[in-house]
Amino acid sequence: MDQLIEADLDHITNDVYNLVATENEAVQLQVDNNLNVARHVLNAHGDVRLLPDTVDWRAVNQYTKETRDIRLPKMTVGGQWLGQTADAKTRVAIVDEVTDLVGETATIFQVMNDDGDMLRVATTVKDILGNRAIGTYIPATNPDGSPNPVIATIRAGKTYHGRAFVVNDWFLTAYEPLRDGDDQLVGMLYVGIQQKAVESRLRQAILKIRIGRTGYVYVLEGKGEKKGHYIISQNGERDGEDIWDSRDSDGNYVIQAIINNAIALAPGELSTIHYRWQNPGEAEPRWKTARLVYFAPWNWVIGTSVYDDELQVFRAVLQNGRLRMTSIMSIAGVLIVILAGLVGWLLARTISRPVQKMKEAVETIIDGNLDQVVAVHSRDEIGVLADAFNVMTGRLKRTLAELEQRVAERTRQLEAANQELESFSYSVSHDLRSPLRGIDGFSQALLEDYHDKLDPEGRDYLRRVRQASQRMARLIDDLLQLSRVTRGELRRTTVDLSRLAGEIVNELIQRDPRRRIEWTIAAGAVASADENLIRAALENLLNNAWKFTGKREAARIEFGVVPPSGDEKNMIYFVRDNGAGFNMAYADKLFGAFQRMHSPAEFEGSGIGLATVQRIVHRHGGRIWAEAAVGEGATFYFTLPE
Repeated sequence: MDQLIEADLDHITNDVYNLVATENEAVQLQVDNNLNVARHVLNAHGDVRLLPDTVDWRAVNQYTKETRDIRLPKMTVGGQWLGQTADAKTRVAIVDEVTDLVGETATIFQVMNDDGDMLRVATTVKDILGNRAIGTYIPATNPDGSPNPVIATIRAGKTYHGRAFVVNDWFLTAYEPLRDGDDQLVGMLYVGIQQKAVESRLRQAILKIRIGRTGYVYVLEGKGEKKGHYIISQNGERDGEDIWDSRDSDGNYVIQAIINNAIALAPGELSTIHYRWQNPGEAEPRWKTARLVYFAPWNWVIGTSVYDDELQVFRAVLQNGRLRMTSIMSIAGVLIVILAGLVGWLLARTISRPVQKMKEAVETIIDGNLDQVVAVHSRDEIGVLADAFNVMTGRLKRTLAELEQRVAERTRQLEAANQELESFSYSVSHDLRSPLRGIDGFSQALLEDYHDKLDPEGRDYLRRVRQASQRMARLIDDLLQLSRVTRGELRRTTVDLSRLAGEIVNELIQRDPRRRIEWTIAAGAVASADENLIRAALENLLNNAWKFTGKREAARIEFGVVPPSGDEKNMIYFVRDNGAGFNMAYADKLFGAFQRMHSPAEFEGSGIGLATVQRIVHRHGGRIWAEAAVGEGATFYFTLPE
């Protein structure tokens, strides 16, 4: 009985833990998507650089509020200085665009010193006065002397995901390193959602939980300056109150014991603590049980609290139920033994033949024949079972017919939707390309016809306009190709990949015959694939190899195939080069749209090509992965199952 009661407390505690964990996952996914948007907006503006010119800042530690005067290089994006705008009503490039798009906060940070302290230079995060919190900074070392996890993660070249203190409150965040054209860490990009806004969605659900007559669920801060503060209290009446030093009726610091016990638990692990507690107005102390779990991502100690004497009600109910059940089971057992002896021999005679008929019918249905009927005419359980079997078969037949009709209808709807989407894509292509060509053409005409009348700054502006319009045109083409590879019917044929690779290589050689490249194409590489899609994939991979070996005097590019090995049951195709390569620490971002391992100043591109290749390979049921080293080149592997 105690195990049943404890299991029920476990169930309630686990439900609250899972509710919080699910909400955290959903919000973190939203934050990560917001980071993708922020990265795209930043990349659209251009490269991040630090100028020789400097600017003075009064830097404020976001924890201690201590200030210091510093001088830093001006940070620019696309050649435009980010400025020092504190007025929330004055537009700030990039961060305001991101907030407009995602509805949440965004910040660009600049590295302050060799320790890695990060200064907010452009932000939509507000301070307590409602101004932009520029000039505040995240120190590399927390006030308690521990390394700041955000700064430590960024300096390790990784993206931080999780809870973080932002200016004056806690947020669920994502931070990503920002690097200049020399691949030096110069800052970081932030997006975040205030944790209080997320907590409000859970608060009412937790407050409604009741255990016994007066039991409830509460939440406490587990670590940091506010450890022992109520986040969610009984009926919400003591939210925010510090109960760290509260003692039970025996003088023990029970809240400290609860928190220290909980924060030592593994994720999802439960613990129990018993103590005596006396509320104001009660005659004597009562024993209380708390079931504990710690949700580390939010620093939440979740407790399920109930008085032991209220659990006695449940114990009595279970005890009475167990006695009644034991009596009934004993009587039923005797009757079952007697009846089994009387009717067993009758059942043996009447069951075997009808059951054999049903077995044969099932085997026929498995082969696809749904017209089978079991001819059993008795009125006993076997007859009822046979009738139910025949009804099931008829319903299955009708259901399959309806399903085929629905599939046909959905197929027609999908084909119509694809046609509309294709038409829309071409419309977008035409409507956007025409004005872009006009912008590019008129800018070129101005440069040629009015070159002498424009000062150097004016000519530079026109060149930037041309570069931006050409980059946008390429991006439109890449996005259209990305959308097309996920639509349309996959028409598999036996494709000679060696021939396709050779044709693509010839096109690349004609593009720049002066380049010295050692080409190697394996002979006899064939696969079952859609030829148009797999050509697009090879074009992207070989074009990337061509592009990223552009700074090599003696470049090598190879297309090859290796037989299956280990757990891989399919042929493995690869494209290998000895070009710029990339850091494998960022390999998880490689195939995302708009993800780039190099700045546009080093190698042009839109960040769409590898996303397109991945979708093509996945449409064929295959997988794709890469191996690389900075300065040594990269190898992209993919499979195309039959």
